[in-house]
Amino acid sequence: MISLRKIGKPIISLVWRLKAQKKISDLSKNSEGYTKEIGNALTEVLQNIVSEEEKQWIGKIESLRKELESSNEKIEVIDYGAIEPDSNITNQELEIGKTVNITVGAKCKSGSELFFWVFILFKLIRKFQPKSCLELGSCMGLSASFQAAALKLNGIGRMVTLEGAASLASIAKKNFQLLNLGNIDIIEGRFQDTLPTVLKQYGPFDYVFIDGHLDGPATINNFNQIIPYVSEKALFIVDNISWSESMKKGWKYIESNDRVRITFHLRQMGICIIDNQIVKKHVYKIPLL
Repeated sequence: MISLRKIGKPIISLVWRLKAQKKISDLSKNSEGYTKEIGNALTEVLQNIVSEEEKQWIGKIESLRKELESSNEKIEVIDYGAIEPDSNITNQELEIGKTVNITVGAKCKSGSELFFWVFILFKLIRKFQPKSCLELGSCMGLSASFQAAALKLNGIGRMVTLEGAASLASIAKKNFQLLNLGNIDIIEGRFQDTLPTVLKQYGPFDYVFIDGHLDGPATINNFNQIIPYVSEKALFIVDNISWSESMKKGWKYIESNDRVRITFHLRQMGICIIDNQIVKKHVYKIPLL
């Protein structure tokens, strides 16, 4: 007998998706400026609209993903973030990290961003054409590769990505070389050690993607460090904003910041528009998937 839960989950997901499509369509048709561009980017993701050049890059990176996911190579990973939702990780635990022995394939499946979400990042960069990009949390470099590929297609922009685990940073660096992505610099080390120097050396940034720690207080701390080095007009994106109560609180804190003028809550991912010329705050909730 098929359980009601198994039947219900796909139906709920379909309802969410239909509602999201309606909201996104309205943004594309009836909005202006940033909001319209966000709507256009999300429309292209949901309708899988890609140019031939985009298709080629997506194919190369996804082929690399399949290779990584099939690898049985064993690696040691020091994880400096929360491993389970609402694990109440302490500052000391964040500093020390937790050592995990795992295969490349298993880590890629558990730690790398799903294609749907990196496709959104890819399209956002294509639309907004940032010049200076920052990512926190490289893992094996798949999300950074998508973002850097979008920059390469734009013909402008560079990215710096930070990764705490030396083993993952090494794999990511090799992947960037395999893909011939020379517009990424990867910095290995704990964020609290590397971020201050990176901000001074590479900032200001007009695009930021936070995908590390998975801990509300740590995310708030990272945001507060980064925001002084963000350009007057910028995209600031935070992943896993609904992953735990801690991350939900972290997102609410970021939403309330005076420099954040427009936000898009996509259920897993949050997008912030920073532009001092926008007087009134706008909040959009579009639960995807």
